[in-house]
Amino acid sequence: MPYSMNLQEGISSTRMSILDVNPINWEKVFQKKKEKVLTDFDKTMIIEESILKCIKACFSESPNQLKFARELIRNYREYKKNSDIQEVYKLFGGCPVNVLEQITTSLHINDEWYNLIERLGLKEITIVSRNIESLISKYVREQSLPVRVESIIANNPEIENGVYTGRVISKVNNANLASLVKGEIYICGEEEKRILEKAGLYPKSVKEKGLFIYEKR
Repeated sequence: MPYSMNLQEGISSTRMSILDVNPINWEKVFQKKKEKVLTDFDKTMIIEESILKCIKACFSESPNQLKFARELIRNYREYKKNSDIQEVYKLFGGCPVNVLEQITTSLHINDEWYNLIERLGLKEITIVSRNIESLISKYVREQSLPVRVESIIANNPEIENGVYTGRVISKVNNANLASLVKGEIYICGEEEKRILEKAGLYPKSVKEKGLFIYEKR
C-alpha cells in the first residue's frame, strides 16, 4: 500500500471521536435492557443556565435594583464559599411566580444532548437538577422531546399568594448531588462534573462536546 494512503488513514484516524477511540457501545447497553438514566437540566438538556435567567428576571422586576445587585453580590459570595444553593434562592424573594415561569420560552434544547438521547435509544429519563421543579416541568410540557420524562427531582421554592418568599425546600444541592446520582447512569455538563469530582465521583465513560456520562456501578 502506498505511503500516501497510510498517511491519509493516519490523519483520518486522528479525527475519530472519543466514542470511537474508547468504544463503549451504549446503544447495545440500552437496547439490551431498560436502564434508569438520570440527566441534568442546565447546560446539559438545555443550552442555557436557566438559573441565571431567573436571576435576571428577578432583577428586572425588583423595585430597588441597586439593593438587589448588592444582595446578588453578597449571596453569590456566600454560595461560592459554602456551596449552598439556598443563597441563590433567597434572591427570588418578592418575585412573582409568573415572571420566572416566562423564561421557559427563551430556553433552547441542547442539540448534542438531543442527539445523544436518540442515539442511545432511550425511552425514559429522570431529570435531576438544582433548579426549580415547576419551571422544568413547564419547559418539558412545552417541548417535543425524543424521550419521556418519567420524573423530575428538583427544588421547590416557597410561594405565598403567587410570590416567591425567598425560602426553598431543597431536594437537590451541591452537598447531596453525589448521593442522588451515585450508582446510576447520569448525563451532565461541566459544572455538575466539578461538583461530583469534589465528592470523589468521576465520569468513567465518554465526554462528548461538553457532556459527560457516569456509568452505573
